[in-house]
Parts: sequence; structure tokens; C-alpha cells
Amino acid sequence: DSPSRSTDSIFRKLTMGTLTGARTGMVSSGNPEASLSVRGSDNGYAFVIDDAPAVEVDELTGGLRALTTPSGKALLKEPVLFNVTRASTDNDRGGAQMLMDFVLPPAGVNLVGMIVGTDLFSHEYHWGQNGLDASAPPKQVCRGVTVDDSDLKEGKVSYAEAACAGEMVKAADGKGLFDVSSTYRVHRNGDVKVTCKVKAKNVKKGLTSLPRVGLTLALDPSLFNISYLGRGSGDTTGENYPDRQSAAFMGTHSGTPASMHVPYIVPSENGARTDCSWACFADVAGEGLIIRAGPGRAGASFSFSAGLHTQAELHEAEHTYDLPIRKQGVDPVYVNVDHRIMGVGGDCSWLPCVYPEYLVEPGDEYEFELWLCPVGKGQSSEAQGRRPLGV
Repeated sequence: DSPSRSTDSIFRKLTMGTLTGARTGMVSSGNPEASLSVRGSDNGYAFVIDDAPAVEVDELTGGLRALTTPSGKALLKEPVLFNVTRASTDNDRGGAQMLMDFVLPPAGVNLVGMIVGTDLFSHEYHWGQNGLDASAPPKQVCRGVTVDDSDLKEGKVSYAEAACAGEMVKAADGKGLFDVSSTYRVHRNGDVKVTCKVKAKNVKKGLTSLPRVGLTLALDPSLFNISYLGRGSGDTTGENYPDRQSAAFMGTHSGTPASMHVPYIVPSENGARTDCSWACFADVAGEGLIIRAGPGRAGASFSFSAGLHTQAELHEAEHTYDLPIRKQGVDPVYVNVDHRIMGVGGDCSWLPCVYPEYLVEPGDEYEFELWLCPVGKGQSSEAQGRRPLGV
């Protein structure tokens, strides 16, 4: 595997290009000389570019609730929020309690766990015990928003910021599960630098891994043309995970939410693409959104998946026919952008089987950076993936 990783590293450097210097044709969709200001809006703040609201931050959740292209096209159907759950796979469900479920009621399984321990209980069991059930994911609550546009007004910088501090709480009882913070730096050309921090708290004994750490987006239905620079393959799915990527090579790939979805008989987490530098979601005219890894961090990349169903819908369905019927171009595109995602395992489906190096340590603090860059009509996604950010 090491030769392919070396080749992938060289490919990434060649295709990403220089992120600090301008190149011919590599310009942003927006106007870097546009006026930019911040004003209050209903339960939030609006970043106004050339007298039109371009970006909005929600002070109730701390999420990004609106993002538009230079022409005014709305890109989001729901706020951009933190995401720490996933629809369980068969391997996620594998554990000693699954065997006991055949002969014991839930109370009996819990009693056995109290007596002999839960080390061999499934990842799904421990996620449920820690409020990480994908069918009832933690709710994001904002505790305060600080807006900084003083340097912008003085002409020292070309951006303004909103910093949100809050937490993710258990859906059932409001118990705090994670401390979270996010800073949105909005530039005159419409680029948004998103810096996030996530730290779990009140973790119960036995939780060996978080499902994922990242963001979730619901994009406008028209943004179903997907291209990305990352790992993919020539098979029918192209999906790959941190522990299942040896046959997925670096390159520029394309697809749609329908083609990237893997219809497992029991619906579950699926369709991830790892080691991505950028991913573009566009309509038929090429207008849309490009997500880019933060260039300021060595080796920065992200994983993503895109489909027509939410994680909750995938998690709750027992068969493919249980999923709501969705139509590409009519229904939202649900995107998970992951800073870290747990591997899927596969050695033994009856017990937890993900190797330690592919777990997402629940005790760590995670900090990551992404750029959300609106793309105008006719813009090349590859050029947009290489151009300098914020200018």
C-alpha cells in the first residue's frame, strides 16, 4: 500500500497547485472588491455583499443557515451543523449483546453488562448509551455569538467574522454531550472559512470511538452534479473508508447522489470518499458550491458522502424498500463532510472489529478547517479547487 500512498501524495501536490499565488484563469466567482458589511437578522446575523445578504449565521444553533452564489442562488435547504453520528452498519451492530438479544430482554442484557462489563458490546450499543443514536442525533445549541468587523471597517482586512460557542446536547433530555465552537470568516468575494472545534464530555465507560466528527449539509436539489479530487475507483460505487481504501486511488472523479449511494440490503452508512482536497456540487449550468480543505494545515483533507436520504432515515430503515422514495433534482442533496470518520471493519461481524488506528478517539479535542466557496455559472470546478482562497 505504501507505493500507492507515495504516488497519491505526489498527485495531490501536482493537482492542488499553489494555494498562495494567483494563476491565470484561477479567480473566484465573486467580486473581491465588493462591499461587505454585517447586520442583525431574525435570530442571527447576515453578511451583506454589495447590498445583498450572502451568508447568514443562526444564533440559536450557531450553524450557517444561508449561503448564496454571486447571482443570488440559495445553496442551503437546512443549516450547516456539526455531525457526530452515522447510520449503523452491520459491523457497527456486531457485539456480545446482539447474541444475548436472542434470549434476554433489554433489561437482562443491561444487567449482564453491569456484571461482566461491556467491552465486547457493539459500537452501536455504546453510541446509544452516549446519546449518539443516529435516529435521534444530538441537538446543537448556541450559547453566544461574537461578531468582529472592526478591522474590515478600518480597511485593514477584506473579511468579517462571527464566532459561535455552544454545545451539542442529548436529544432526549438536553444533557450536554459536546462542547463545540465555530468561526465563520466571510470574505468580500463570498468565500467562507469555517474553523471548528469539538470536544466530547460526559463520556461513559466503554465508548471506544465516535462514529464521526464533521459537518452535515442539506443542499438545494439542483446541485446533483458532483465532482471531487480524492480517492475513488472504477467500480460501480467508488466508496472507500479509512480502513478500506487500498484499491481507491487519488484522482478527479464525478458522480451524482444516486450513483454514489450504495443500496445495501439493510440501509446503512455508505458512499464515503476519503482524502479529498475539494468537492464541488453544481447545477446543470455549473453554479453551486465547492468545499475545500483548509490549505493552512499540513496534509489537510476531508471525507464526504452525498445522498438523497438523511442518516436518520438510513439508520431506521430495515430494508431498502423502507426508505422514502426520492428523486434526484427534486429532493435535497444530503452531504456529510468528515474531519474524522471511524473505519467500517470487516474481520468479524459478530464482535467489534475496527482496528485501533481507525477509531475516532472520544477523549480527544478535534479542530478542523473547511472553506465553503460559492461557484458562479460556467466556472471550472478544477480551477476553483486550485485558486487562492478569499481573493
